[in-house]
Amino acid sequence: ADGINWYNSFEIINGPGGSGTGWTGESVFNPDDEWKNARHTLDMLRGKKNVRFRVAYGSDGNSQINRDGFAFDDFYIGERTQRVLIEHFTNEASLASLEADAAVNEITDANKADVINIQYHTAFPGYDRFNVQNQSDPAVRALFYGVSSVPYAITNGGFYGQSYDFTEDGISQNEITRLALKDALFDVSVTGEISGNSFNIEAAVKSNTDLENVNMNVFTAILEKSVLADVSGQGEVEFKNVLKDILPDAAGLNISRNWNINETEDISYSWNIQNTENPENLVAVVFIQDEVTREIYQAGTSEEIIFTSSNNNLQIAPGAALSFNVYPIPASDRIFISSKHLPGKFRMSVFNHTGKILETLQGDFSELPMELNVNEYKAGIYFIRLEDINGRFRPTSRKIIINK
Repeated sequence: ADGINWYNSFEIINGPGGSGTGWTGESVFNPDDEWKNARHTLDMLRGKKNVRFRVAYGSDGNSQINRDGFAFDDFYIGERTQRVLIEHFTNEASLASLEADAAVNEITDANKADVINIQYHTAFPGYDRFNVQNQSDPAVRALFYGVSSVPYAITNGGFYGQSYDFTEDGISQNEITRLALKDALFDVSVTGEISGNSFNIEAAVKSNTDLENVNMNVFTAILEKSVLADVSGQGEVEFKNVLKDILPDAAGLNISRNWNINETEDISYSWNIQNTENPENLVAVVFIQDEVTREIYQAGTSEEIIFTSSNNNLQIAPGAALSFNVYPIPASDRIFISSKHLPGKFRMSVFNHTGKILETLQGDFSELPMELNVNEYKAGIYFIRLEDINGRFRPTSRKIIINK
């Protein structure tokens, strides 16, 4: 069906209104015990005047039993507020991924008012230039969802939505419509401003109803809307909605609390622009995800970026990646971190496969190599992210394995 609880039959024999499509009872009478909330889009009527809605009833006249009949209540016309988030995992070395990219871009472009799309470039199955720029965030999201091959896409966290590996069907229009017609528990508004070499994001999360014991994470994703790149064997390819970074990190900002209707939580970040072909194509996407169920409650995006300084004065951070080594791998009780860079301040973060930060520390490159005690860590996969506080190099992540 192309709505929620919309029509239950396409074979109504007596054809009310001249059509066999509509709602009808069953051959074995099974009356509803509560009101059904039915929803449908009215996009085809946008801009129309003098619209008339008709309800057609019909009967074959053979009923021998007294029944209560059919009723409507609370007829309502309004604007959709729920956004649909597509998280798409891809890799430039995969032809299947490139084909899936086009399908995801097409469904996104066809539903600009309803759909927000984030594309995570993975390290598998082959080389991907965007993954080289940011390895940790796509890896954490892939581990979070259990994604081991590409292409793979998930709508609204897979709770009410679905997942797609594109071996058969891609994301359908009916799926987008069904998700967009749901009531939004939250609204998310986002604004973006570029000043000098900083991308400043302001967001507001507002509750649309009273909610109790909500444990959720708020993610702020920095995307570049369009990047052209030469791909081996494919020529020039346009990549859309490429993930650049997740703030504050891949675990998101955890908010666990009760909400009153219209209560608002403000969030702000400043991101040092790096690995960006064109700053005018930057966009911020803020989305809310339930910590337990993975349901994505809402997403919002900065539609337009405000520039408060001339593009001529904008200088992108150096493109060289911060080089460092981690050893031994695997480890059991301790690891060592080394780097050959000149003295300067660094920030190091350790997080698990879900993106949760386990510890953060700062120091001077002259103090490297340094020892990190991992004796208390459980066996598993972890990531170490090293950042140059002075902004001379791009942050880099390394995967570590703990054996017990």
